[in-house]
Amino acid sequence: MSCSYIKAYKGEFLDCTQTVNDCMCYTDRDEFEEAVADSLADGDYTDEEFDALVKKTVAEYDPYWKPCIILNVDN
Repeated sequence: MSCSYIKAYKGEFLDCTQTVNDCMCYTDRDEFEEAVADSLADGDYTDEEFDALVKKTVAEYDPYWKPCIILNVDN
């Protein structure tokens, strides 16, 4: 097999079981925060309450972000 695109970079991934989207391996904190916000969007919160809840939920996962080398390839 040969690959027409290869990219390697130092990054991080969320190394834990999470309930936001259990089919996703998160390698971007902003993307994870957006997914958390989407998963909590059904609640009846003020903007301030919602922002605080998203920040609190994201912060609970902070210890589980692990450094790694991310390799993206296609074929």
